[in-house]
Amino acid sequence: MGLEAFLQGDFNDTDLERFLAVLFPSVYGQYDASSVEEWASVLKVAHEWEFESIRKLALAQIEPIATAVDEVVFGKGYDVPAWTEKGRIRLCRREEPITPEEGVRLGLEEVLKISDIRQRIRPGNLFAVVDSSVIRALFSGDLHDVKNIVHKSEVAIKSRLTQLKEELDRFTRDQENKRILAQKETRRVIAEEEAKRTRVKSETKSLSLNAQVERDGIKAETERIQSAHRIAWVGIQHQQESQTRNGEDRRGGKTETTRCPTRIQTNPPEGK
Repeated sequence: MGLEAFLQGDFNDTDLERFLAVLFPSVYGQYDASSVEEWASVLKVAHEWEFESIRKLALAQIEPIATAVDEVVFGKGYDVPAWTEKGRIRLCRREEPITPEEGVRLGLEEVLKISDIRQRIRPGNLFAVVDSSVIRALFSGDLHDVKNIVHKSEVAIKSRLTQLKEELDRFTRDQENKRILAQKETRRVIAEEEAKRTRVKSETKSLSLNAQVERDGIKAETERIQSAHRIAWVGIQHQQESQTRNGEDRRGGKTETTRCPTRIQTNPPEGK
């Protein structure tokens, strides 16, 4: 095969340039291609010329950034069934409809098939589930397999619902028990606080009564001391007067001069 025949293929000059840039990079391990479009050019030439290592490299670079439509188109065009299946499932599950541009890339037959399955798995329809196995079975056209898968899914869903109900009931019981325990604890704390307030109130009242009794005792004792002091002072005054009269009698009797009787003081003089 001559060079001219070798270079002929279903690709253009841009595709070839991008392929050669990957085949002979200026820095080993670093490639100028970064977008899906650029790596698609590399993939096209590598697939045409059967450069398996470059083909795998291009697929690995495309996979993380590929759209669902890319996966279907490249999967069918370059014999990657897993990509085709994955892209179809993504297109069937997504809420947005297929755009005209995407329809052109997918082709009429693929668009009709995807649209039909999207309609079937919508809520309210027989196959209103999003299980991947159901979508794969619908694409294969085996309705029996689809019904079996749906039945299994329904059984699994019912089992899961029963499990969730049991978990919910258990959670509800636990919450109710916690609520009852919290109420008991609250009542216990309130009772303790009430008992504490009653005890403090009783102790305060007792201390107040004791203080009053002590004040009354001090007052009575003060009055007793004051009374005894007054009595002692009166006795002292009587004694002084008696001594004065006895002294006058010894000097010759009482004088004839009229005088007022001495007034006995009942309170001690200030300063005594």
